[in-house]
Amino acid sequence: MNEHSIAIKSNTATFKYSGAYSDEVLFGVQKFVNEVLDLNVGEVFYFGMWPVKLCEIGSNLRLYEYDFDAKSYVDNLDKSLKLWQEQSAVNNSQKIDWHSIELEHQVFFTPNAFNLVAVSTIEGIRDIPKGEHDCGWFVYTAMDQEQGNPFLNASLGELLKQYNLNVLRFLGLPSGWMFNIEISGNSHVWKEAEEQEILH
Repeated sequence: MNEHSIAIKSNTATFKYSGAYSDEVLFGVQKFVNEVLDLNVGEVFYFGMWPVKLCEIGSNLRLYEYDFDAKSYVDNLDKSLKLWQEQSAVNNSQKIDWHSIELEHQVFFTPNAFNLVAVSTIEGIRDIPKGEHDCGWFVYTAMDQEQGNPFLNASLGELLKQYNLNVLRFLGLPSGWMFNIEISGNSHVWKEAEEQEILH
């Protein structure tokens, strides 16, 4: 398990993580902390789309990420770092800014779109949100469309719990953008009005 430190006001906070990440990805945590005007111990902020809490352990400040299965905060940033790395890679490949979704925002999807094992081509489009808890995302599979399966909806929080990075990595795209994931694993990202597809 690795550790990394960030600055919070006049203090330093550390977090644990597994694996290897670039300095750019690790700095992402600092970036989101900097956007919180007055982060205090016990408060939650969002690292990308993931809830993270500033905790005081003894005399040390630590960052804990929310575990959707345990319904509590845990002493690492493993899942949130991985998600931020994947979403950043997608958006950076198109040279566009990352766009957030709140935990309570609803994503519309067909029954097989978030399967951990893909059974069909997956496509998604982010429309302009039309309601208070609408993020604009519609995700569907070719098989569901052929079978006439209806769209379902779930909050982002419910989808983060499933942790299907194959699809979640695209949800930081802005309105008007689309993605396609082939059954082979190859994927494409493009703006809806453009015909040219860019392999990611």
